[in-house]
Amino acid sequence: MNNSNIIKVIAAVIIIGGIGLFAVVNIRNNQPNNINFVSQSNNTSPTVSQTDATGIKVEDTAPDFTVTDVDGKTFRLSSESKPVAIFFFAGWCGLCVPESRAWMTLSKENPGKFIPVIIDIQRGETNEDIKRFMQSVVLNSPEAIWALDTDDLLTKYNVKRLDTTFILDSNKKVLYKDEFPTDEDTLREQLKQKGIIE
Repeated sequence: MNNSNIIKVIAAVIIIGGIGLFAVVNIRNNQPNNINFVSQSNNTSPTVSQTDATGIKVEDTAPDFTVTDVDGKTFRLSSESKPVAIFFFAGWCGLCVPESRAWMTLSKENPGKFIPVIIDIQRGETNEDIKRFMQSVVLNSPEAIWALDTDDLLTKYNVKRLDTTFILDSNKKVLYKDEFPTDEDTLREQLKQKGIIE
């Protein structure tokens, strides 16, 4: 391989890596208080002002919300007596599939122990987008709530990144929070440490 071809390959790798990173991390525009997510599917992007956000931390009480899942079932956090795991994704986010699948596996392995609530925060997406995403996840749990963010959880939970997770106890106190893709073993260990599963 000559020097010209090596330079082309390196340039291609840098460009492809940059595009991938751009799609996964949050992007700040010229207004420093806005947080944007990049969508590969359309030009609409969720935006939240940091000054309006609650900045939920471990030990805080999670804000209440109500959503309707893809099957028409209404879910209200304050009405749920079980612990809840909330996971934020977008229908176009391939990197969100493994953690979604992990939540379905953990829910099926531990029926009745907690409710996985999987929230699509991409503006402009529909229940059909969620159903397509669910097909790529392959597994589902009968206890899972798959819903669009129709109650502004993006702001209420100060979500800055896709793959953000909250684990709440039965009193809706935040026991765990992360803002990155998390593997099944780590999630299982967190649920065990918090006394939600054995």
